[in-house]
Amino acid sequence: MEYCSITDGWQVAGYFDSAIYGIFGWYGNGLTYGFFFCALGMWIAYKRTLGGQKNDSRDFALPSLISFLLLIIESYVIRDKGLGQSFGAMFFLIPTSYFLLQWLLNVDFWEKPGEKARIWTDQICAHMRRLSILIFTIHYGVMEGLQYLLGKYTGAVWNMTGLYLSVLLVTIGLAELILLAQKKIKWLHILY
Repeated sequence: MEYCSITDGWQVAGYFDSAIYGIFGWYGNGLTYGFFFCALGMWIAYKRTLGGQKNDSRDFALPSLISFLLLIIESYVIRDKGLGQSFGAMFFLIPTSYFLLQWLLNVDFWEKPGEKARIWTDQICAHMRRLSILIFTIHYGVMEGLQYLLGKYTGAVWNMTGLYLSVLLVTIGLAELILLAQKKIKWLHILY
């Protein structure tokens, strides 16, 4: 998506581009770009179930910083050179996300973790997993809805930062409400 202007002249790239858009409608969905994040999460979870040696969180601090700096450079180059259509699917977002997740998973939140602390941490991780699934599922609809409402009732156009923050807050709020309703209403467990 970000490098489409480079591949526009390639006949094969145009064919794949048309095929992907014809089938999925967008590169950023779970079957294309989102696949990498799902695969990384599954691989990390698999490696953790093997009971391998726990890494020190400092092992991932420098790679996180380096990949984040490369992501900033990539964003600048894309914008400066007019390479892509948006900033939604960049190469360095994948390693940045991977190293940040690894860093977070290896941070010790407790000096002497006991059974209670472990259970509490597991509950938070389970809640965050359900929340992230809902956020991914509903964020695009929230974005479209907010843009429609603002345009219809005010005629204004969103500032991208304002849109991002509004979508983020509304999506998290709606996802939390759905999870709360799921606890209260038994049949809502079929949502995911």
